[in-house]
Amino acid sequence: SADRPLLLFLVSAALSLLIGNALWDLAVLRPANFLAVQLAQWGILAFSGAAFWLMGSLVTSPEVLRRLTWLFLYVGGAVAVLRALPGLGRLAEMTTTSASTRAPFWMLLAALGGGQLFFNRDLKPLQRGYLVCLLGLVAYFAFVVRRETASNWIGVAIAVAVLAWLRFPRLRVVVAVALLVLYPVLAPRVYEFGGGDSEWEESGGSRLALINRVISVTRRDPLFGVGPASYRVYASAEPLTYGGALWYNPAVNSHNNYVDLYAHVGL
Repeated sequence: SADRPLLLFLVSAALSLLIGNALWDLAVLRPANFLAVQLAQWGILAFSGAAFWLMGSLVTSPEVLRRLTWLFLYVGGAVAVLRALPGLGRLAEMTTTSASTRAPFWMLLAALGGGQLFFNRDLKPLQRGYLVCLLGLVAYFAFVVRRETASNWIGVAIAVAVLAWLRFPRLRVVVAVALLVLYPVLAPRVYEFGGGDSEWEESGGSRLALINRVISVTRRDPLFGVGPASYRVYASAEPLTYGGALWYNPAVNSHNNYVDLYAHVGL
């Protein structure tokens, strides 16, 4: 059932590439190798689709999916130990890549581990104990070790909150009312925990400035976008100001997958 929309998405992305080049603003200069960069960007989308189809072909039974899930949880747990516990930094750098410090890895680890813990009634005591320890490591890394990186603890918190929301439906109204009542107290504390005004000035506000620039250059063609990888060239054609800084040749990245997709392939 996913084949047709996925194929249409890849065709749409290829069409955006063609239209973007046909309607290119001649006042904006492109690098000599830019077509190769565009094809590589489209290739990232195609490669993701191929990985999706590959897993759909390999995972032919619940048992295979179960084994793959626990393989990830065991390997991910080993990585969590290396990254979260003090004194193992050198070993972690030698055996893992920077992907193990990024938010998606920890959010996925929390989601799969928490999902098993909350919903799998066939867990053995050792498995359940392992998952409790794993989630503890994830929480320690996200809320203590990398507290300054808000995307880590926000992603983990949202994943666990969604699982709890699904697992305990009777508590939904109680939790919702409690959050509404406590919001005036919780909101400033969470904001301060995430770094407060300094973090917003350094990361939040600057990312909004980048997103605004990307959206503004995509107004050339909201339906098909400006083509894969094209917004970086358009966005660097004019200086970018933020706060008291001025970038004459800004290397703009939206830092947002949804904005990226909108700019690459349009609505």
